[in-house]
Amino acid sequence: MKNLLEKINEKWFYIFADLFSKASIYVLMLIFSYIVSPEDYGSLSLFNSLVTIFFVFISLNLTNSYITKKRLEKNANFKDVLSTIMAFIYLLNIIFIIFAILIYIFNITLYSIPALLFLCSIIAAILNCNYELLNTTLVAEGNKKKYLFLGLLFSIALFIISLILVVIYPKISIYAIVITKIILLLSFSLYSTHFFKKKYDIKLKINKKILKEALKFSLPLTLHSLSGFILNYIDKFMLNDMENLVSTAIYSFWHNLSSVMMVVSAAINKAVLPKFFALKEDKEDKKINEMIDNNLKIMVYLFVCYVCAVGIVYPFFPNAYSNSIIIFILLTYNYLIFYGYNMYSNYLYYQGKTIKLFTNTAISGILNLVLNVILIRKYSSLGAAISTIISYIVMFILYYISVRKSEKNYFPIRKFLIWFGIAGLFSIIYYILHKFIVFRVICFGIAGITFIIICIVILRKRNINEGSIK
Repeated sequence: MKNLLEKINEKWFYIFADLFSKASIYVLMLIFSYIVSPEDYGSLSLFNSLVTIFFVFISLNLTNSYITKKRLEKNANFKDVLSTIMAFIYLLNIIFIIFAILIYIFNITLYSIPALLFLCSIIAAILNCNYELLNTTLVAEGNKKKYLFLGLLFSIALFIISLILVVIYPKISIYAIVITKIILLLSFSLYSTHFFKKKYDIKLKINKKILKEALKFSLPLTLHSLSGFILNYIDKFMLNDMENLVSTAIYSFWHNLSSVMMVVSAAINKAVLPKFFALKEDKEDKKINEMIDNNLKIMVYLFVCYVCAVGIVYPFFPNAYSNSIIIFILLTYNYLIFYGYNMYSNYLYYQGKTIKLFTNTAISGILNLVLNVILIRKYSSLGAAISTIISYIVMFILYYISVRKSEKNYFPIRKFLIWFGIAGLFSIIYYILHKFIVFRVICFGIAGITFIIICIVILRKRNINEGSIK
């Protein structure tokens, strides 16, 4: 196992690490779709979305890009940076704990979501701050093995404990996952604090200069993330408000499945970002473009494989969801575009143009909001998926324009359009013919065989290279 991990390069390592970590959670959600009603499944999906939303407010994006940036800077005092960020977030936590208690006491609801779910989601988001800070630090340090181990431990524990709870106490239903998640996040938060205390000897003192710099860098990114929330999560809340929990459940079910491609795209970007910064410092634009091009081809290939794989098993999904595969195809295609806009946003990160990040995402988020109002009323869950893909395309174009104004030699949009077009054509053909099982089996077989061949070729090539070095 150790030799295998050493052979996997950084990009593939993070893809495998994140996929393995997330896979058990997606499988757990799939199992719960058989156990609980569509209404309860919709509530569970809203809880997961609320955790993400509140995390943005509570962390102010201080646990992500700024930490990576300072960890990679040679002259940065990372100990003081960590101490300042953690101390400031703890102060914010106190405010949000009071906010959560008030919501529960006064039984405040929004978009028909119970106050108890609000309370639980805020608690989970608070506890997630330290763990996310640890994950970001491990990635920046290149500590891949600990990152993988912690991710697997968390997701497997969530999977096993949640199922045990729901078997022993079936009446708690979705709260089996909610309770388990809070307990695990508390444990991992305490471990993260111990890790930072032991390795960096943090003192939890706020350095005003560092805090000012951190907020200046991160606050526009917080607005960017909130705009991203409107783009990615508002659909579920509007479906719940304008339609019902069943429509929310249908959309959430396929959204969870499509998120596998989001994990792949985010993992690639996670591995690319440090290399991107290093290559930009060395003015190696040609190597950056080659890296983006290679990863784009990988993304399109994995998109095709994943659609073919889900196409084989979707008839066995619960009846409430199995007739809406078009939503899955649209949402999965979104994450190809997600990869594209990430490659352009990386350049804006490097240039420190965080305001531009916010404005581009805000425009797309507002567009998604308007389109949802129009399309959900007419097409329900499908309307939400259509509005999302249109908004993603607009956002991709906006990011391209922002980069193109100052960097003429950066990765050309033409290559993105060619590969997006190929993936789009495949999507149309697959949807038209997906009801024929023979077609689905052939597609799955071709995708599976080519995947195996590619893996064998890569491993042999690595063995040959290692042999020549020896």
